[in-house]
Amino acid sequence: MMVVRWLSCHRKSRNTLRRTATDCGGAPTIAADCHGTEDAAALAALFNSRWLTALARLVADPARGGFRRFNARVVRGLPIPPNGAPVWSDLARRGRDWEPADDLIADAFELDLADRRILAAYSL
Repeated sequence: MMVVRWLSCHRKSRNTLRRTATDCGGAPTIAADCHGTEDAAALAALFNSRWLTALARLVADPARGGFRRFNARVVRGLPIPPNGAPVWSDLARRGRDWEPADDLIADAFELDLADRRILAAYSL
């Protein structure tokens, strides 16, 4: 699970999109400059999808224990639909409700069956 943190400019406070403090334990955290909870929820859905995980694993540096380092270089290179894209509100709802968004993302990025098979091998 990936946790998205964002800076709320109008409140000058840090916010975290997660269920409870215990849910994210040692989970990787992404700091993002979002406009609020809607953007943070959409980004959480994206970053927790198997398709973006697979793309990130292809270029991420190896870490101990078979893990990969999803640093700024890796995350910056991931495809993100533009804010206001038709899929954005659906991603936000799924991120808020902690529902998988793999189907939405595959459709938004126009992944065909062959693309999905290849990426599925890297999403584990």
